[in-house]
Amino acid sequence: AAQAALSLMNDSRGFMWFGTENGLYRFDGSRYVEYGIDSQGDKGFSGYQVNTIFEDSDGIIWAGTSGALNRLDQKTGRFSHFFPDSLRNGSGDNVIRFVTEDRKGFLWIISDMNIFRFNRISGTFTNLGPDSLIWHKKEKSFYTRDESERFLEDHEGNIWIGTDNGLYFFR
Repeated sequence: AAQAALSLMNDSRGFMWFGTENGLYRFDGSRYVEYGIDSQGDKGFSGYQVNTIFEDSDGIIWAGTSGALNRLDQKTGRFSHFFPDSLRNGSGDNVIRFVTEDRKGFLWIISDMNIFRFNRISGTFTNLGPDSLIWHKKEKSFYTRDESERFLEDHEGNIWIGTDNGLYFFR
């Protein structure tokens, strides 16, 4: 990867993953496999700039870009694209900055504008931001760096997310 890496991940199979401004790369220790942009089809990820990479409990690789949440089928090399805001292409809701999974198997997504819970089975997003967003300043982007260190699932399954704009709590 000859570009600056914006996101890094080491998966359960030992591969290193790198996200750049216009590519997703898998490194096996000797070779790179490049996955490029293909916003209209399934041969690449949708959006640009791979901001975050996450492997879920089923070993599925998710790439959050400035445009979509992308699921990679490693067997076929094909992508599925998911959009928190399917009506507004350039929406800050579609700029995915952080992805993690809770113990129930839901993905938690932090975008530039909101917090979402994603159901991997139905492929649907639940916007969890409106009630909590009264706590943050509208003129600022919701996302702040190092969100991974600010996400916590407690022993009762409650979700806590701390940002520069406030503390968010979800049951």
